[in-house]
Amino acid sequence: MGFRVPSDSELNDKKQPLLSPGTKVLSKLTGMRASGGPLSQFGATRLCLLVTFIIMAGASYLYLDTQTLHSFLLMVQEDPYGSLHVFFVVYTLSVVLLFPCMVMQVISGALYGFWMGMVVSWAATSMGQSLAFLLGRYLFRPTVKAYLHNTWPTFPTIDAAIKREGWKLVCLLRLSPVLPYNVLNYALAITPVSCWVFSVASAVATIPWTALYVYLGTLSNNLMDLAQGKVDLGGDMHMMRTILSGAFILVTTVYGYVLSHRTINAVLKEVAEQEEELVSLVGANGGAGGSTG
Repeated sequence: MGFRVPSDSELNDKKQPLLSPGTKVLSKLTGMRASGGPLSQFGATRLCLLVTFIIMAGASYLYLDTQTLHSFLLMVQEDPYGSLHVFFVVYTLSVVLLFPCMVMQVISGALYGFWMGMVVSWAATSMGQSLAFLLGRYLFRPTVKAYLHNTWPTFPTIDAAIKREGWKLVCLLRLSPVLPYNVLNYALAITPVSCWVFSVASAVATIPWTALYVYLGTLSNNLMDLAQGKVDLGGDMHMMRTILSGAFILVTTVYGYVLSHRTINAVLKEVAEQEEELVSLVGANGGAGGSTG
């Protein structure tokens, strides 16, 4: 039996690492190509975080239904302050897992009243935003980047505007989000803005919307108690104070939304025009260089 030299194609086939179907899917999901071994570029820590996140998200969407939410709210309502830590954790995770934040803000107002509900809602929202930002920056960056560029073609302009405006544009995007609120936490993670700037600017800019939805929660709670005859309005003065407070919060929030929306459009338009001028200038210089050559 003679010795046969393997062909180049056989050698190349032997060099290819054996990847399981799950590893291949995960590699595509993260936008990374495995080389030298399965997920060597991804890292064990990031892989564990990713698996944990997927399990949490899947379990929450699988088991969270109307009945479960109702049971949870009844448990918290029986002892609101004793269950405060549980509510806070659930609220924070809901922000990370892309659940509508306004729902939790309304519930906060209904359970704890305006001022306490405002503090709880603002703190949980701020923490959830920061956690989502860190996950987007250090774990889901390739996935988030691919998703944004495919779904929102104008995102590169927003990215360029953030490079120039920094925290100002972060605040404006919070007041008048061009992207959905919870998606914005992950979207800003792939921009040059630092975690510190993001956290502070987002925490400040979420106050108006948080106040509005928490107030709506207290109002819905008061209306329910009033319908059941548990609350006396206390005369025209109390009613007038309630109406004026709600009107002030609503007008302030809407005004901030309109003003920030106009400012964002102006900034994005200016950045887009500057980029077009730069491209034209580079093209003109390239054409001049080619003709000279």
